[in-house]
Amino acid sequence: MYLVDSDVIIDLLRGVKGSKEFLLKLFESRVFISVLTVAEIMSGRETKQISKREHILKFLKNFEAISVDYEVAVLAGEIRRDYSIPMADSIIAASALKNSLAVVTYNTRHFEKIPDLEVVKPNYR
Repeated sequence: MYLVDSDVIIDLLRGVKGSKEFLLKLFESRVFISVLTVAEIMSGRETKQISKREHILKFLKNFEAISVDYEVAVLAGEIRRDYSIPMADSIIAASALKNSLAVVTYNTRHFEKIPDLEVVKPNYR
């Protein structure tokens, strides 16, 4: 089971070659995103256009969204404190650890610091 980071979703939305096939392969399992990823995707300027906004929202519903609860927040704070990575990545890592998920991202630099967190780097770039 996988927790997909924003960079992989953005690649697909931008039409990066191989990203669609890579994600389709992931969907042979359960695939999740963090609610922070939803926020990051929706902060993009293209979401101001109603048709693109609706297309993106429809696409994001293919993923199971993980909310931030108290336990995730505490763990995220500890991860940020111990590994000095950005808060959003700390929350994504904590969400993955709490739910026994591998993080799928090109941003391996931050996530690889965290023990017991499985990190999957896409192979399409």
